[in-house]
Amino acid sequence: MLDCRPGEALVVNFAFQLHHMPDESVSTINQRDQLLRMVKSLNPKLVTVVEQDVNTNTSPFFPRFIEAYSYYSTVFEDIVNIVACEGEERIERYEVAGKWRARMTMAGFTSCPMSPNVIDMIRKLIREYC
Repeated sequence: MLDCRPGEALVVNFAFQLHHMPDESVSTINQRDQLLRMVKSLNPKLVTVVEQDVNTNTSPFFPRFIEAYSYYSTVFEDIVNIVACEGEERIERYEVAGKWRARMTMAGFTSCPMSPNVIDMIRKLIREYC
């Protein structure tokens, strides 16, 4: 499928994309989890998920509105879709980190901690710029 050569490592980066995909609240055909399982079947060496840690994927309007308002108090680009649309029309469907973690686990992925070297580098960068 990807024409990988022996010794090559496949890395998949889901950066701000998964929240646009419909999930089980929209259809029994859960495209989010299907994509995660398909990627898992490719045996990647590393998969990263970069998503906002906010829950706008709830059905009741008021809790969804409160979450959206809190998160988007300075940036209102996506708020209309989150609060005014339902079903397939609502494409902005953020979930909290724990929910993404559970989805990844259900798709067969395992998490791993950052190495001490990476943590040290992050701390150095924070000290340098903060």
